[in-house]
Amino acid sequence: MYERRSDLSASGTLFIAFIRTSSARLRSGQHADTWIAISRPPFFSALALWWVGSTYCAGGLFPDRRSVWLGWQHDPDQGRLPSWLKYAGTIPLIDRTSNWTDGTVFHNRLLRDGWQPLAEAGGERWEHRQPRQPLTLMGNSTTGNLKTCR
Repeated sequence: MYERRSDLSASGTLFIAFIRTSSARLRSGQHADTWIAISRPPFFSALALWWVGSTYCAGGLFPDRRSVWLGWQHDPDQGRLPSWLKYAGTIPLIDRTSNWTDGTVFHNRLLRDGWQPLAEAGGERWEHRQPRQPLTLMGNSTTGNLKTCR
């Protein structure tokens, strides 16, 4: 599972994952070695599944409580979306770097969750200010390192 290309809904009731298995281990009924699936945690049984067939895919994101973004808007290859969930046509940030497959969903998750990019760091360093205290959490989106600053 590619964690930077996956997301948990705000309510915690849905999980969208971009997954890859070895093409040498395709199981009966499996159409490709990569796919995106929406499930209900803690289970991985797919409610909706899209066969991808390549790692050149950004994965999936829940930009808000009632929508999902996949980079496309077509019916799942298997299963279906919950009736209350709609496709999001756009997201705030489309990563245009060579790291777009890992950056697009990950950076949009950071933005949605209140993080702000530091302009001088070229999109690698982010900060999240504590609303009720003079604290800021600093993070590096490349290494995953975090530190607290006053």
